[in-house]
Amino acid sequence: MKFSRTLFAFSALALTLSACAKEPEAPAPSGVDSATAVHAAETANRSLDERMAAGEKLYNTHCAACHQANGQGLPGAFPPLAGSDYLAGGPEPAIDAVINGLSGPITV
Repeated sequence: MKFSRTLFAFSALALTLSACAKEPEAPAPSGVDSATAVHAAETANRSLDERMAAGEKLYNTHCAACHQANGQGLPGAFPPLAGSDYLAGGPEPAIDAVINGLSGPITV
């Protein structure tokens, strides 16, 4: 259950930032990434449960077909997210992969 909540939180954050980064926006304060500022403003009034539900919906819509509902992936095609060292260090690599894509070899 803890992995699922973390995975959904990463997914919600990554997809929200991806969507927000494409919209015109006012300049962010110095030293603050504009997509991060937009995301913070959009989620400021949402509870953790609301953010988790939104993340679960996004993951199921955009990620689960390849990475599977349990995060185990499809061997030889799509890497597992469950227990991934790539995601263990924080959400930044996942967010970057969603926004900019990911290609080339990775260690799974």
